[in-house]
Amino acid sequence: MIDDDLPEDYPLTAREFLHLPMASGKRYELLQGELFVPPSPETKNARIGRNLLFKIQTQLDAEPFGEVFIALTAVVLSKFDVVEPDLFVIKNEQQAQVKRNSFNGAPAMVFEIVSPWNRRTNMQRKALLYSKSGVEEYWMVDPEKRRILIQRLVEGKVDLEIFTSGSVSSAVLPGFTVEIGEIFA
Repeated sequence: MIDDDLPEDYPLTAREFLHLPMASGKRYELLQGELFVPPSPETKNARIGRNLLFKIQTQLDAEPFGEVFIALTAVVLSKFDVVEPDLFVIKNEQQAQVKRNSFNGAPAMVFEIVSPWNRRTNMQRKALLYSKSGVEEYWMVDPEKRRILIQRLVEGKVDLEIFTSGSVSSAVLPGFTVEIGEIFA
């Protein structure tokens, strides 16, 4: 898949990454020039993703704010960072950033469903990357602990809230509220 002549510490660029022959149906990400191939998500994560997608799309149908995308859609955040979030939402004014094979720039909202294999990456490495890239709201949905952590950029600073019960509302997507119990059902 990657040229064997490249040194092991060779950082891939987003451009090189987007031109790699990828196996169909697998997720690939580029973090600081390093290629990651995470395992397939657990079925409970797929169910949670479906529940979130339904809620997000319902809200977007009611409020023409933007568009939602699902996994396997590349998000180019920088020259050396390309991620494939479980879900992400862009604003209408970001439509020009949608390209044939990717979205270029920071989405308004990103949703990642945490698995045991990606807990550290999602909660540390990606959280930092998303805040530095300008993602306004990052939802870390944790099925194991049945909680949602929301990282928001507020006046250039990171604000983090943890929700374990009740309803959770977005500060970015108007009218978007979910019940924790419904998401993990």
